[in-house]
Amino acid sequence: MRNLGGWRSIARLALVALLPVFVGCQSVEAPPEGPQWGTPKLMENRPADAIRPQIAIDAMGNAIAVWLERGSSQWSVHTARYTSTEGWGPSERIDQATYVIQTPDLAVSASGKAAAVWGQRSDGRSGQRIWANQYE
Repeated sequence: MRNLGGWRSIARLALVALLPVFVGCQSVEAPPEGPQWGTPKLMENRPADAIRPQIAIDAMGNAIAVWLERGSSQWSVHTARYTSTEGWGPSERIDQATYVIQTPDLAVSASGKAAAVWGQRSDGRSGQRIWANQYE
């Protein structure tokens, strides 16, 4: 078995010998901070439930978000748009019927065109229909 005590002593002597070199060094400042999170913005319209948000961003950094929002007795599809110059704009409802029953899907092209698609029933009893809306 090797005696490591000798190696420890040599390492300690080396640290003691180099200590004056390190003490004379100046500290390096941290690099400047990059982008940071801003202040949150409430996007929904009502004090009721809002669920299942989705977001898509185009090549210019603009974003569109969609989500489901519950009114007094029904769910509806809402959206809001973000631009780097204006921030988040007001939210708006983009469906025109009642009984939305599926989370909207969202796609945005590189040029900023967007499409949302969702399933809903028009009268609450009949079969489900697929609806879409687009932003240009």
